[in-house]
This record gives sequence, C-alpha cells and structure tokens, in this order.
Amino acid sequence: MPINSTPLPTELVGLIFEQLFILDPAALRTASTCCRQYRDLAMRLLDQSIRFKYAYRDRLHARGFLESLLANGGERARRIQNIAVDSRHPRRVSFLDSLIIALLHTVNNLVSFEWNPIWLIPTPIVQELNSRWPQCRLSLNSFITLDRDKMDAFISSPCLFSLSTSFEYGCGDTHPRNIVDILTSCPNLRHFEFRTKGKLGPRPSSYLLPEGHAYTLKPGATLPPLTRMVLIECPMFTPRVSTMWSQAADWTHLQHLTLSKWHNMKIGGFLSAFHGRTPSLREFAFDDTVDTITAAQHERLNTRYLSRFLHSISALEVLDLSTAASAFPALAPAIYHHAPTLRAFRFHCPETCYEPYQSRTLNLQQLSDLGSNLPALESLTLDIDIHNARALAALTPLAHLSRFTSLALYTDSRRLRDPPVDPEVCARVFKSLHPPLRSLVFNVGEEEIPDRRICCQAANDAEPSSQHDSSRRSVAVVDRVRIELKLHPPLRIFVVKLGDGTISGRQMRCRATDDMEGGPRLDWARRPVAVVEGVRVESERAPEPPAFGAVKRGKRFR
Repeated sequence: MPINSTPLPTELVGLIFEQLFILDPAALRTASTCCRQYRDLAMRLLDQSIRFKYAYRDRLHARGFLESLLANGGERARRIQNIAVDSRHPRRVSFLDSLIIALLHTVNNLVSFEWNPIWLIPTPIVQELNSRWPQCRLSLNSFITLDRDKMDAFISSPCLFSLSTSFEYGCGDTHPRNIVDILTSCPNLRHFEFRTKGKLGPRPSSYLLPEGHAYTLKPGATLPPLTRMVLIECPMFTPRVSTMWSQAADWTHLQHLTLSKWHNMKIGGFLSAFHGRTPSLREFAFDDTVDTITAAQHERLNTRYLSRFLHSISALEVLDLSTAASAFPALAPAIYHHAPTLRAFRFHCPETCYEPYQSRTLNLQQLSDLGSNLPALESLTLDIDIHNARALAALTPLAHLSRFTSLALYTDSRRLRDPPVDPEVCARVFKSLHPPLRSLVFNVGEEEIPDRRICCQAANDAEPSSQHDSSRRSVAVVDRVRIELKLHPPLRIFVVKLGDGTISGRQMRCRATDDMEGGPRLDWARRPVAVVEGVRVESERAPEPPAFGAVKRGKRFR
C-alpha cells in the first residue's frame, strides 16, 4: 500500500513518536517492498517531528537507515531536538558511532540525548556532545565499562544530566569508586539512580567491598544539587556514609526520592541523616521489604524514622509506601499531614512483611479515612480483600472527591477461600465509584475466584450513561492479562483480571475481542497483547495459540 502524502497533524506525529514509532527494521525483513515503505513512512514522520527514538537489532538495516537520514545534507534531520538511542544488540556496534556523530553535526538545536544500550556510550560521542552541544541534557541509562580510561570523558562533563547505574558483575572499576568520582565532578548532574543489581544479575560476593568503604567522601568534597535520586538495594549507606552525603550537598532542590529494598536497619540511619534537609520533596517512594523473622523489630524502628522524615517535608504530592499493614496506624498522622497537596497515594504490603495469619488489607476505618482525610487525592492503589463487602463499601467516600480519577485494587490471594460476598453488593460499590473515574485497575490474583458472578454482575451494571457513547462496552473481562488503563472521562472500559482456571481463556478472549470496538488485538506471534485506545496490555505468560481465526495480528506497542 502506498504511503499517503497528506501531512499529519503535529499532535498525532508526537503521539506516534512517543508511543508507537520505534525503528526496528529486523521485524520487516520478509519483503523488501515493505522495508522500503517503512523507511518512507519514517522519513515522512521525521519531516514533522522534533523527537527521534532509534531502536535496532539488525546492524545492516540500522546503517542503511541512518545513511538515508543523513542524505542530501541531512535536510530531514535538522529539526530534530531530542535523540534517544536504544538497542537490544548484546555487543557494541562500533561502525554506527561515526553515523551518530554525523547526526549530531547535522541537527540545528539539540536539547537532549538519551543513551539506553547496555554498553557504555562511546567516548567520541561524549566528546562531541561536550564540545558542540554543552547545553544539551545527556541521560545515560546504562553504565558498564571495563576500562578506567573511558571514564575521563564523563569527569567534569557539562552535558551529563541523568545517570542510571548498577553494581553488576563484570563492571571492572566502574563501581563503586568511579561513581563517587562522577558525582563529585559533574556539577550539572540532576538525576541519579543506583542499584546493587542490574541486567546482568548480582555481583559475586568476592567482588564486594566492605559496606560503605568505597562510598565515603573526601574531606571538602561536594555533591551536585540533585533533583531526583533513586537508591535500590543499597548496602553502601552506613550511618557514617549517610551523614557524609547529607552534609555534602544542598538537598533543598531534591524533588523525587526513592528508597527501595534496604535490608536490616540501615535505611533508618539514612532517613535520620536527611531529616529536615529535603523541604522541596514532592515525590517519595519507600519500599520496606524485610524478612518476616525480623519484621517486627525492623518495622518499629523504620516506622519511627519514616514518620519523622515525612513530617519534615512541607508539601508532598506523590507517596508510595510498601510496608506492613500494621505500620499504617503509626504512619497515618504523617500521611494526613500532606492532605492538602497529596495527589497520588499507594500503600502496598509485600508478602515478606506479614505473617500468614495477618491481612494485607487496611481495616474499615482506615479505608474510610482515606477518602475523608485526603481531599486532593487523584489516584489510589491499595491491597484489598475482594470478598469483604464492607471493605469495598468503605471506599465509597472516594466518590465525593472532585479530583479523584484513578483507582487500582489488588486482592489478597490467600483469602480467596472465604465465603463469597453477594455480587449485587460488589456491583453496587463499583457503580457508586463509576462516575468520577477515568482509570480503574482491578486485579483479583492468580487463583480461582469462588464466585464468578461478582465479575459478571459488575460487567452488567457498569454500562456508560446515555449521554455518552454507548456503542462500546464499558467492561472487558480478559483472562491472564495484566491491565493498565489511562482513559479520558467518563470511564468507558472497566477491566477485571481473572486468575488461571477461572474462565475458559480461549472463549473469554474471543468474547472480549468481539465485544469491544476496534480491539483488543492479540499478537500471538510474540506475546498476547491487547491494545485499548492506544494503551499497552500484556500477558504475564504466553498461552497456547488459539484455533479460531477471529484474532487479528497487530503490532505490539512499546
């Protein structure tokens, strides 16, 4: 089919580039005509876009596309302001470096450059950015090197804006000393992410240094004024190191902080050291995953430090807590301290944070207080018992919040053998929450539901109102699918996730495909994928290919 030459709207082009268009010529090797048309479409989109995201697997096709992009003096590439490079190739492809450098020479105004491949960004590219585009924002989402000399391009780089790195096997001298060198030498660095495990797995214990040994700062050393910091599974922060870091920078500009999976009690020392130093913090995520053996003592200590830290923040907007449900009463005053500004709240109880006899669900009074004490709430994510009708009814105060638009509920799979609730009660609760919602994610676990009528009744009662489009079903029941929906008002699609063995998967998927206008589409060539109004929906594991021909093959969103 020939490519239509009609200009595309700017908004549509931006949507395609951000959500859909990722150059992957390896998927189109079957026909040269198809590849040529795909290249023509890519060139046409580049004429109207300022963002270029380039992903490739096949080296020859990648080289051909970049060469055609730079043809005729690079007229098509001059308007590009944002470049993102991505690759699944396991090893570095060196002959593409010169083409990327030529692209940097061609663009008129480079705003950002993002590097996502697993290997370290080549030094010539960094040098080109430092000399030609010192004002651009360089983001490195992978940091692996075996050669200390390759670090020189990053030291004092004016471009380095975001750095994401991990303590991985095979990293050579990259960690941990080099990380401290970069942090203390890059004044323009604003985003920093560090984890002890990465794509290559955990590092052997023989490579580990004593805790905190290599992360100490030299006397007089300073850290850049970070605005975003993510620390995952970090054994490096002893109380002494935490105090050093807290005093080595101006943390008043920090707006996002994530502390995840810090074992034992080291995280308390970090929170104590940073107490009162982050007044501008707007987003905070805290994952208190511990072993159940020491959970009680650990919970008491960390809850005390966490409560004091939350009280020291002036106006928190996004709060994500993963800890035991029994810690909520002690944290509630600190949470409600941010009631005028808190827009999104997530409370999750990991399986390692509670005993088998405990529940992950908040009690009825706590659930009711969420809707009563958080007037600015827009998004809520909770663990909840689907078979407790009173727990669902406790959420009804959320319907009175003028800004509340997103609700996600995850059930306690251990309590599925309890007596089922009346499906009419369950449907009535969802119906009361229906009008203000734009997004609803409802996950009922991996085990069989005792009473399927709950889902069926909710599907029948959640039809859209008459003043809106009623041609589309408001409920889609899909088996073995993880759903994430962000829809415009009013809520048109309500998706329930069912565990294995609940409903005949093949029959239910066929019904979902037939009942919804324009989708969902399932791509059986890779993984089952349903695309609902441009939103990616992927299964957690691939089932057997179906025997019916009603399912269409479609491209998977990335």
